[in-house]
Amino acid sequence: MKSILQFLFLLTFTLVQSQNVIIPDAKFKAFLVSKTSINTNGDAEISTAEAAAYTGSMDCSWKSIASLSGIESFINFNSLNCTYNSLLTLDLASNNKLTSLYCSGNKLTVLNLEPLTELTTLECTYNSLTSLNLSKNTNLTRLRTGYNQLTVLDLSKNVLLSDLGCESNKIENIDISLNVKLTSIDCRTNKLKSLNLNNGKTLFFNLMKSTGNSTLSCIQVDDMSSVRTTTWSYDNTSSFSTNCQYNLGVNDVVLNNTVKVYPNPASHIIFINSTKTIETLKVYTMSGALTKTILNPSQIDVTNWAKGTYLLFFQMGNQNLTKELIVK
Repeated sequence: MKSILQFLFLLTFTLVQSQNVIIPDAKFKAFLVSKTSINTNGDAEISTAEAAAYTGSMDCSWKSIASLSGIESFINFNSLNCTYNSLLTLDLASNNKLTSLYCSGNKLTVLNLEPLTELTTLECTYNSLTSLNLSKNTNLTRLRTGYNQLTVLDLSKNVLLSDLGCESNKIENIDISLNVKLTSIDCRTNKLKSLNLNNGKTLFFNLMKSTGNSTLSCIQVDDMSSVRTTTWSYDNTSSFSTNCQYNLGVNDVVLNNTVKVYPNPASHIIFINSTKTIETLKVYTMSGALTKTILNPSQIDVTNWAKGTYLLFFQMGNQNLTKELIVK
């Protein structure tokens, strides 16, 4: 009988323990336990039910936290601020409800954002990131990724982006021509060779900073009359043009030549010829609105389209190409 009672006690203890979130970092656990909005029963643990039920924001900044292990149980919260801790890794694969993430001032070298498809705000400055894949974060409107080690920043999928800060990295080329809502950019102190600001909104740029890029001789804009020489900040070795004629790599030139769209301008049927298989064509207005998604396109009837300029975004495997189409 005694053995049975001991077994039942251990079984009960194990079941209770299994209902609690395992949080190895004592400082992170102390933070969670202290929050009555999270620790609703007021005990010394966070249950899996409490974690799953929490739908608010989490601000654990400046807590000297080294690990956020256990956060995977918080599957429904929408905002995380973990700035200025000692994080080496950050696994948010289970937190796909996040709309804002602030993780600046840590020691991150890798940041996997692919599961966070609802993310609108990302601030990850002052880390050691060498790459950043934003291809799945199509809802991003604000991006702050300064003071890292980035060499490439591809924003072609982030057409809703309006505010960009990527200063103090090692980026060589920035092209925001698809980001038709962008009106603020800070790209100081990189290694820029090209800066394409031709997104149709140059006139409305309230902030443009590109100083500290000694190899940037030409900045491309959509209209020379939109250049604000008195308020924009740029090197005196840089000039402005509507066609900087940046030297494209061989692969870029070949890819551009593989797709032909004609006639352009058009008023009825346009034809699309490509030596590569076009999986998807997305059509955007110049205001950034997605109007059509077409699979395997070969021709399109634009008879009933509103007159104006459209952006055609071609997806060909792991390659992308953008062309302008004028409907008259």
